Amino acid sequence: MNKKTYAGYLKKKRQAVIRLGISFVVSAYLVLSGQFILLLGFLILLFVVNELFLADHIFYDPNNDYQYTFDDATKIPPDWISSTVGFKRSWKKEAYDTGLLAIHVHHSLSGKFLDPFVVIKSGDITRQQYFERSVDGLRYINISDFINSGEAVIFEANNCELMTESADILLFSNPSLDNKKVLIIAPHADDAEIAAFGLYSTKDSSIITITAGEIDAKEYELDGRDSKQASLHKGRLRSWDSIAVPQWAGLKQQNAIQLGYFCMCLKEMHDAPDEAISSKTADVYDTRVFREFNTQALASDMHGKPSWDTLIADLVECIEQAQPDVIVTPHMQLDPHQDHQYSTLALQQALEKAKNKPSALYFYANHLVFSDMFPFGPVSTLASMPPNMGESLEIGSVVSIPMSLEQQRNKAASLAMMHDLQTPLRWKKKLRFKLQEWFASRSLSPYGEDEYFRKSIRCNEFFFHLSIKRFLEQQSIIKKRKYF
Repeated sequence: MNKKTYAGYLKKKRQAVIRLGISFVVSAYLVLSGQFILLLGFLILLFVVNELFLADHIFYDPNNDYQYTFDDATKIPPDWISSTVGFKRSWKKEAYDTGLLAIHVHHSLSGKFLDPFVVIKSGDITRQQYFERSVDGLRYINISDFINSGEAVIFEANNCELMTESADILLFSNPSLDNKKVLIIAPHADDAEIAAFGLYSTKDSSIITITAGEIDAKEYELDGRDSKQASLHKGRLRSWDSIAVPQWAGLKQQNAIQLGYFCMCLKEMHDAPDEAISSKTADVYDTRVFREFNTQALASDMHGKPSWDTLIADLVECIEQAQPDVIVTPHMQLDPHQDHQYSTLALQQALEKAKNKPSALYFYANHLVFSDMFPFGPVSTLASMPPNMGESLEIGSVVSIPMSLEQQRNKAASLAMMHDLQTPLRWKKKLRFKLQEWFASRSLSPYGEDEYFRKSIRCNEFFFHLSIKRFLEQQSIIKKRKYF
């Protein structure tokens, strides 16, 4: 965590401590004065206000700019229309496939309490993009669906204002994926679906799932199962998910592979690459336990040793067999989940050894350092650049892949099949979401209770793009800085 990010975190902690102190003083006064009914009303009001306006998981100051550097962007000043907030296209049609409007967004008074968003219109196309409450800084509006429109692009700001005096259009041209092979790296079952269902279900794709995802199995301790048996059961269920759900999306069974390594063990494996690292919770010492549904054999099936060196060898073998043109993998700086970071680190080491290398990599972040609420807003709205504060993150280019309503419904169905996304919400979170729906205009997802049914069901999927050469160069820099 850099200094600026840490300062924002401390600011939020101080504000929380101040609110807690004031609440304690008021409650103590009401108790000492015997006003117990008033105390009950105060506590209820305090709970409702907290759940409505203070419970957002935003781990940064929304008054700061998002920090990105784009190496492969064509920057064009908007040709603004004077009569309204909008611009005309001033570039060659069909020269680009992804576009962002980099613009300062300032919240209105209502935007402190209600979610700010913009409605984007051009011709018969309408999209919405949401921001965090109290936004006041540089943000990136996804205009990809409009960059080849022959008509003006119009913005309607709600609970916010767009500061048009300093704005840039960033345009990106990425190689076509038509007739190309795509390989998805999924640290756990459901990561491929959350990040890239729309992409992999429409291309010649393969999926490698790294771990069985067997930890946190309390809900499976049924019918006399102890914690180890429950963990084993959960790992087998999620291993099945990793093979079966991609088939529903159209992949051949042999193109989905579960490697069977153990959840939250990749760092330990990396630190002792030749040692066998067993499951933390399932009493399992052999990766073959969770490979039972694979139809494609791997060389390591001869021994099932759960080590880092074996993982690298497995990935090299899978890459040589699939011969992908593009590999999709977690972003190591934006996604803080340990298994996600070390999955991509393992991929990097495998690519250094593989003879067949892809031309490019796409990166996703299913978890985020700065907020677990992003993308903001309801289902079927736009996904764009996630929050990144403090140190500027160097990006090659970005890719926004549109998803039809039917694709969104299919993606929701694929998530509903995943056992780990079927766990009911706790009562407090259910109540929070209901209160926000009633009083803060936040729509619940019609597809399921888990937050991923809101966050990942969008009218587009969003990726960062780097050439294989640039990726390996960046990993060398990251290694020198001792991030891992």
